Amino acid sequence: MSARLRFSENARDWRNLTMSSVAALTLVCVLGAWRGRWPWAVAAVAGSLALLVAGVAWARPAWFRGWYRGVRWTGHQFGRVTGAVLLTVVFVLVLWPMGWCLRWAGRRPLHDPIDPRLASYWTPSRQPGPMERMF
Repeated sequence: MSARLRFSENARDWRNLTMSSVAALTLVCVLGAWRGRWPWAVAAVAGSLALLVAGVAWARPAWFRGWYRGVRWTGHQFGRVTGAVLLTVVFVLVLWPMGWCLRWAGRRPLHDPIDPRLASYWTPSRQPGPMERMF
């Protein structure tokens, strides 16, 4: 079960995300020009468009509500997929082989001998001591 995506209905959040994404795209263009991937004119045009979009976003943030919702939804979906893939990789490459090695070596880290006569392995908790000395 994944976390539910919640969209903000605050115009300030729409404006902030728009300005952040425009700044990131401009930075990518400037870095591309600096590394010689494309001419500096591309970075200049990107910077000019970024200033224009930032000005419009500052004056009319409601126009960018759709952009905000699209970027948030896309990021949420990428996070869900990436999290599932990374957790699967960690399980398959780390936990699964470690479990097999422990079984092969005959180790049982939980120290619970198998007893078919028991209905449950429940152990009651200890009674708490004084709160002045917790550890």
